[in-house]
Amino acid sequence: MSKFKLSLLGVVSLAILMVIFEMFLRGFYSIFINYDLEMWRYARLLKRPVNDLRSHIHKPSQMAKLMGVQVKTNSLGMRDDEFDSKNSLATLLIGDSFTLGWGVPHEDTFAFRLKTKLPELCNDSTHSVLNAGIGNYNSVQQREAYIRQWAKLNPKNLLLFWFINDADPIQRSHESWFFKHSWLGAFLIQRANQISSFVRTDRRYDHKYRSHYFGPSGEEMRQALSDLAALAKSNQSRLTVIMIPELHKLDPYPFSDIHEHLTHFLRSQGVYVIDTTSALKSLRPRDLWVSDDDPHPNGLTHGLIAETIFEEIKKGAWNPCR
Repeated sequence: MSKFKLSLLGVVSLAILMVIFEMFLRGFYSIFINYDLEMWRYARLLKRPVNDLRSHIHKPSQMAKLMGVQVKTNSLGMRDDEFDSKNSLATLLIGDSFTLGWGVPHEDTFAFRLKTKLPELCNDSTHSVLNAGIGNYNSVQQREAYIRQWAKLNPKNLLLFWFINDADPIQRSHESWFFKHSWLGAFLIQRANQISSFVRTDRRYDHKYRSHYFGPSGEEMRQALSDLAALAKSNQSRLTVIMIPELHKLDPYPFSDIHEHLTHFLRSQGVYVIDTTSALKSLRPRDLWVSDDDPHPNGLTHGLIAETIFEEIKKGAWNPCR
């Protein structure tokens, strides 16, 4: 057999194997949910890239089942009910996938709990709440989204749900068609990232978070938060920051110094801070996770975060009703 025929046979055999593996992965992971592949599907089904600091936004009026949960966006690209921009908006939530409610049914998210409870606590049935959380957003992207999309809604309260990876640099996708659209490509990227995280200590979550927070991207994060406080004030709004802890280890909490450092900084900017760590630290971390391979907060955690906020209101420490 000639070298050309051998090469052609090899290419055809490889292509057949790739198709078989692609179909196997599609079937297997439609039954057994995998966090990384669900995040890949989220990016593919509900996000679209933009050429500014946001890097991506939600597609409006779309729906997808992710982590076994329906995620539906309204015409503004929010995981929320439709909202007439002519109406007055009392409270706007911004943040990342935690605020979005990744892996949690809509009615169990802290966003939905705030939407249903704040009108009661404020004794105001017209107190509206909208959830503008978008997965993989850091503080710079949240500032940019507020400027470009949400400031025009004129919310009286701007609630930013902060997580330690908000200091991470903006991640832009430069993947080929194969890695963007193929389950096999996504699977290979996932395995490569897992190996890299295991081999390289600088890719481990604790080292990464510290290096980013105290590095250049951390400075950008603090500047973005300072800008948001000033922008909110100029729009007759108020910025409040709700801190959500990293859920791998809570007692003792390894990032308490970072929370304290940021709290001091935010208070110097006139921002009220609610740290939800103490409400969670008595529980086993994995009991707070969406799944064994996904440390996003589950419905229980969302409930505890919401209750922490409600307690601040009840004791008069923070008032979103004015």
